[in-house]
Amino acid sequence: MNAERRLAATTGTLLLILAGLAWIELARPIGGSMSMGTTAAPLFLATWTVMTVAMMVPATLPVLLLHRLQASRLGAGPLPTFVFLAGYLLVWSAAGLAALAIQAGVAGLTSEMGTAVPAVAWVTPVRPGASPLAPPKATCPRA
Repeated sequence: MNAERRLAATTGTLLLILAGLAWIELARPIGGSMSMGTTAAPLFLATWTVMTVAMMVPATLPVLLLHRLQASRLGAGPLPTFVFLAGYLLVWSAAGLAALAIQAGVAGLTSEMGTAVPAVAWVTPVRPGASPLAPPKATCPRA
């Protein structure tokens, strides 16, 4: 086996082990609740990051391996690929914090509006799903 294949095999194996460990961690029950208390954001962010590692590292494995191979060809060690992966996880963590902020806003609206927000939550996915059945959609493909 040549050096590039060994490098790819080693890197891929380590990344898949990392993802496997994240899946094992996700399978464990979370103690307590994720209410909007003082520990909610750190717990959410930790869980979100573990979920990102579990689900996104295997999906991006080809890109990570290509990055590691190119860094190796340029004489760099594993640090550039680690930084690349860390940046990728940082962007996903920011997306998770945005989702947490939206969830907190919706939770605040729910407490103020009573049952209106759950009704909107049901209608939101139904409306786009029903749009292909609307009369304008049926006539446009024929034009």
